[in-house]
Amino acid sequence: MKKFQLLIVTFSLILILGCGKDDSADSFVGTWVAETIKVSGCADEGRNGSEDVPCDDSCYRLELMGDGNYTFQQDFTVESGFWVLDGKLKLCSDQEGETICDEYIALLAQGGLELSSDSTSSGCVTTYIFMKEDPADTIQ
Repeated sequence: MKKFQLLIVTFSLILILGCGKDDSADSFVGTWVAETIKVSGCADEGRNGSEDVPCDDSCYRLELMGDGNYTFQQDFTVESGFWVLDGKLKLCSDQEGETICDEYIALLAQGGLELSSDSTSSGCVTTYIFMKEDPADTIQ
């Protein structure tokens, strides 16, 4: 009888822990403003470097919405689509009737979001460093 009770308790714990809500994607939801762009690992070392991104008239702004949609403002251009967190952060958009996804290694650390992407054509790794935008800072 004790083995049966132990089995039921174990099964219940697996069900309770296994069916909990996945909060990892929730941590990414919000509006993020790029502060720095770093390029590294380039075959042409002259392309490596870091650049601060001012947010005056135009910004690099990424909004990841809780419904799975996103907008990405790069200067005065805005791209929109849907996002998926599946080991990597995938930003997918419709381009001429075809769904194209850009994949990024995504890290949340010290209140910031780092998105890294490597380009096989240039051999470079581009890392965008975003900070979460305070809703009071949003310029309309």
